Amino acid sequence: MERRDPTIPDAEKTLTPQMAVAVDALATGATIKDAAEQTGVTRQTVSEWFNHQPDFQAALAARRSELWRESVVRMRALVPSALDVIEAELKGEKPLGAARLILSLTGFADAAATIRQPSKGDLDDAALDAEPPMSDALTNQVLDDLARRGKGR
Repeated sequence: MERRDPTIPDAEKTLTPQMAVAVDALATGATIKDAAEQTGVTRQTVSEWFNHQPDFQAALAARRSELWRESVVRMRALVPSALDVIEAELKGEKPLGAARLILSLTGFADAAATIRQPSKGDLDDAALDAEPPMSDALTNQVLDDLARRGKGR
């Protein structure tokens, strides 16, 4: 048998007005007790609907799914603004936090966590291998830069 209005699930058509209020309350995070108070029925009644009424369960699942889809649409709309903020932070005076966020969100955080900050000894070894050798002033400049960046942790 075909539904008359395919945009409204059959389960929602069989709900009482009280059940519909309870579905909305539960779907938006209310407890069974809170949903019962909003609906004007006992907690046991809402609990019965929740645990033993397939129409109620289907309507609740459909409402939660609808709310989730709406949330995803809203989040997607915020992505360009969020990227603008992160980009501005990267161009700011202390970009380390934004850089770490990007590494974390893109899955590079685990790889980045395994990279240790070079010590003065590492830099001295690198200076010996470098062509031409690093000057003490350049080594100190690099160490100072690393120290400043390390403060952002």
